Amino acid sequence: EEIHPRPPLFGTAAVERAQIDMWVRRVGFVGMNPVRNFWRHTHPRTAKLVTQFPDFGNSNRAIYVDALKWIDLGLAERSFVAGAAYTMADICLLSTVDFAAWIGLKMPVELASLAAWHGRVSGRAGAKA
Repeated sequence: EEIHPRPPLFGTAAVERAQIDMWVRRVGFVGMNPVRNFWRHTHPRTAKLVTQFPDFGNSNRAIYVDALKWIDLGLAERSFVAGAAYTMADICLLSTVDFAAWIGLKMPVELASLAAWHGRVSGRAGAKA
């Protein structure tokens, strides 16, 4: 951000920066943690890296879906994860949702606000890099 300040992905004012940081952390804690647990404990590629507990890994499917439902509620009121502008929180959620889909955790189709958001952010040039 110091080198390339536009667009301001981490915000410009103190409150905005705090809100974006809060959402980056929320996406990590409530979204990426269950994806990580599912990946580590169920996927063949990680079998040699950790002792897998498949029941625990699979239990994280429901936790991930609950996280997406919660995020979907917020996206019904906002265009982007942390507010009206595209920020680092959107980048974190996009990478989480796309990686989750790649390992078999699909986004539920009934989450219309999340699906609309995903369409908007996936269409950005940076998302195609």
